[in-house]
Amino acid sequence: MHEPMMEFRPRTWVDRQGRPEPLVWHEAAHALVGYRLGMRVEFVDMTGAHAPCPSCGLDETTVPETERARATGLAALAGPVGESMANGRDPLWRDDGHVAHEAARSLAAGVDEQVELVCDWRREARRMLERDPAYVPLVHVLAERERLTGEELETFLREI
Repeated sequence: MHEPMMEFRPRTWVDRQGRPEPLVWHEAAHALVGYRLGMRVEFVDMTGAHAPCPSCGLDETTVPETERARATGLAALAGPVGESMANGRDPLWRDDGHVAHEAARSLAAGVDEQVELVCDWRREARRMLERDPAYVPLVHVLAERERLTGEELETFLREI
């Protein structure tokens, strides 16, 4: 019996010119920044296998507790920052922004200080992505393969 859904592919993650879609940049940025900050990356998935949309599984408990809030905020903001670097527009930050603001709230009591932390983290995430030679190659690999395990990501980053 032929299973038509077995051949179903939800979409391609590159445009007609072969450029990866902004969401690929977004998820690759989460994974790369999280990894560089000491988080264990469980997966990066564009297929929707883990959630109804592309996602990146990060384990922040692998970061020392004294650095965890900063690392969590930076990794959360890296996604929207990477996406905006790809398409020149600021994406909606709903979930990622909420995670970053919660992290800032754990480090600063006042709203002004929290907003300043989030702005600083956004700038730092951008600098990290711009300077990391693995970012662009990672985006292209993720666009092609659609899913990387944490082990595959680590192997790829060690080879760069």
